[in-house]
Amino acid sequence: MSNDTSVPVGDVDPSSGELSDRDVAQIREALQAEEPITRQEGARTCKLVVQENPGALQPLVDDLVGLLEDDNVSAAQQAGTVLLGVATEHPNELTDGVSAIVTLANHEVNAVQLIGAQLLSKVVVEQPATAAAEVDRLLPILREHPGSFEPSDGVDMVDNPDTRQSMVAHEQQEHGMQLQVQGTVANVLVAAAGAEPAAFTDHVDELVALVDHDDSSVAGLAVEMLTEVGEADPDAIVPAYDQFVDALDHDDQRVYVRAVRALGVLGDDRAVEPLRDLANSTDDEDASELIEDTAAYLETQ
Repeated sequence: MSNDTSVPVGDVDPSSGELSDRDVAQIREALQAEEPITRQEGARTCKLVVQENPGALQPLVDDLVGLLEDDNVSAAQQAGTVLLGVATEHPNELTDGVSAIVTLANHEVNAVQLIGAQLLSKVVVEQPATAAAEVDRLLPILREHPGSFEPSDGVDMVDNPDTRQSMVAHEQQEHGMQLQVQGTVANVLVAAAGAEPAAFTDHVDELVALVDHDDSSVAGLAVEMLTEVGEADPDAIVPAYDQFVDALDHDDQRVYVRAVRALGVLGDDRAVEPLRDLANSTDDEDASELIEDTAAYLETQ
């Protein structure tokens, strides 16, 4: 049972875990109301219901998806939170709403953006191809890395130490959410690239640029996306050769091991020497074996 103190719309009883046709009609009317506060009340009612039985909201999924693009931040955030609950058990119910979910993942408010990214990841696990049509809108999320956390200049202007500490904690939380969003979206794009590599062919230059990303996890996943593209069309990732070779010197094993695999897919025998150099310098026996095998394979090309 839920402990949420929100008051449901009309005479809906969320604690029952069931919605009658009348209940659905009352909630839908609230979700579609002209007044933002009423739309928020409708979404909060759905939040109470989803805690009891996510399946009961299936008749209202389209209405909630529509709310993801609402101009009212609270309404969009509430709807996203509800749909996260639905997607946990019924991700296929949201495959038609991917465009609206991507809109939420591009929201200017970090907390809302994170909900959109998490929601998208749940849907894409079941249907990775659904994100392929949204590459144009998802790749830009990865471009601007927030960098290492540093308090804003405004923090130093505050004299009260408690207030200053609270400000730093809030800024750290915001920074952490930005990193989570980028990591989640990068994984979504890897899944999409595996399902529909042709959708990324026109974005190879953007992916190549991401190999230099400050976040190692995003850099490694960019290499993985390029590898997926190359598996289907090796010629498409020829422009990435230099970036792959440079990535062999990366400090993060997740990046350089992926670069080794990418070079194997690319099939360019110019990579034999740098691969052998890496094989001789790494202390990881498994990685060294993979690198040497890749170099030997390229020698036969």
